[in-house]
Amino acid sequence: MVEVEWYRLYRESVVNFQSRLPESGGVAVAYNTNIDGIIDLDSERIQRFLESQPEVANDAYDRKDSPPGRVDGPVDFVAGLMHFVERGSGGEYMVHDEDTYDWIVSNLPIDAHRMGGNAGIMANALSMLGARFVIPHAVQMPEAQARLFLDRENVLLPVKEDGGVAFRSPSTASRPERELVHLILEYKEGTSFTWRGSTMASPRNNRYIVNADDYNGRIVIDPSFVGGIDQKIGEIDKFILTGLHMLKREYPDGATYLDRLEEALGLVRGWRSRNPDMRVHFELADIQDEVIRKDVLKMACEVSDSVGMNEDELETALGTGELLSSRPERLVEGMGDFMSRGGIRKLLLHSKDFVVSLITDDYPAGPDVIRGSNMVGTLCSQYRAFCGNFGGQAELLELVDSRSLKASSEGLEMLGRFEGAFGAGRGPGIWENREGGWIILTPTLLSVKTLNTVGLGDCLTAGTVLSEIA
Repeated sequence: MVEVEWYRLYRESVVNFQSRLPESGGVAVAYNTNIDGIIDLDSERIQRFLESQPEVANDAYDRKDSPPGRVDGPVDFVAGLMHFVERGSGGEYMVHDEDTYDWIVSNLPIDAHRMGGNAGIMANALSMLGARFVIPHAVQMPEAQARLFLDRENVLLPVKEDGGVAFRSPSTASRPERELVHLILEYKEGTSFTWRGSTMASPRNNRYIVNADDYNGRIVIDPSFVGGIDQKIGEIDKFILTGLHMLKREYPDGATYLDRLEEALGLVRGWRSRNPDMRVHFELADIQDEVIRKDVLKMACEVSDSVGMNEDELETALGTGELLSSRPERLVEGMGDFMSRGGIRKLLLHSKDFVVSLITDDYPAGPDVIRGSNMVGTLCSQYRAFCGNFGGQAELLELVDSRSLKASSEGLEMLGRFEGAFGAGRGPGIWENREGGWIILTPTLLSVKTLNTVGLGDCLTAGTVLSEIA
């Protein structure tokens, strides 16, 4: 019965979203957009690759339990690959040596190209969901990149024209610029390799990302985007800030990550001053460098209303070293601690099995709206998992009605733990927070099959932000 109730709530969330979407304005998304080069890995391909590089594989095997977090040579790359496949986890490493990038591609050729970058993927998801308009940032717009945007009327790509800035559709917005290709190595549950007599198999579907992108890696900002936002600022009510995880401490020209943050966030601060009603959501991603991570969180929170992250990122940010989800009271306490430190009014914590939001009393959207937005975001991500494409409103309803989704058993267990900790609540998954504000937990509905693992979190964020209509 509990599962049936959540199917009903999920369906209602889309219907409510449809009715309220006309009240919403445009959305801007910045900063990282690129091309994803998909490399499909199965057991045979990984094994053949390792056996073709025995010396590299031997050295990497010794380092797989504590990989370096960056790629300076082939051993670093293979150590990361072994580490993530064995654990079924995902991660992203920067390649700091172009020869190594070329070595990877020559040994593991790219199978297909897809839209990449958090901002690019979110832009396509927002477009399909019916945003009034979406303005994505893309620092390089070669034809191969432009073709990966959905060629829809609500995707507005700013370009220089006649001394000013004009908006064009993706089919007419390309420029003769560099292709920024990130390598996405995808593996499925059961994908395995054997080395030194030990066999390691991935317990779940996931991906390992490596890139040598020195544009998004330093947040080079396209002046056309700045001009476009300046033109449309009064019509934008939501801004999604992402891509800050790619920063490096220093750059060859002497600039530092702090210089790049100041420019990127200074623009957002200026736009907010011109449109105080524009809500800013900052989506965190895995930042390996602790120094950069602390400054990114501090500075990004200063210009944001809400922040999104997964449980691992929350634990890293708090420095707890504990599995917070095992204790609902401790999880909520940790989320509240993060919000207090950052001065934000909403924290969105998302995982495969559940979504938890914590909001303050003065947040513009109430708990029922937040619960609905969590569900729309979940459906957006699971539609992409189910068929590999971006889903519109009708497709999300069809997905719920088709029963191609199954309520996460772990998510329902988490719901039970929250009910045990906080009582019956005001409604399914909604509790008043003893410290003020509201706690909202939504168990996810998961696709019965997975055709795609890249960008699921981006789709969830896009759907959650767009459907949060107060």
